[in-house]
Amino acid sequence: MMADVIARFRRGEPVFFYTWTPHWLLGELKPAVATVWLTVDPKYCVPDQPCGASTTGFPVNDISIVANKEFLDKNPAAQAFLEAVKIPIEALMRKTC
Repeated sequence: MMADVIARFRRGEPVFFYTWTPHWLLGELKPAVATVWLTVDPKYCVPDQPCGASTTGFPVNDISIVANKEFLDKNPAAQAFLEAVKIPIEALMRKTC
């Protein structure tokens, strides 16, 4: 589906797609450069799942790292890196890629 969106965009055709961040597609169709984010007033969020300042219409989610135990046992440097990496939620909410 994403390949079709990119192909249509490159042909100059209008496209409409759903995405999230981080996502590789935003490297191709750059927000605020090649695309426009549609926004939703936070008052329309589901009452028990507040959106805060998000204008996506969805509550902010957590992102967790999942790794295979055997991989981590064989790659202690990767395990140390994954345990140390911290990505602030604000970085995930930016509208640029």
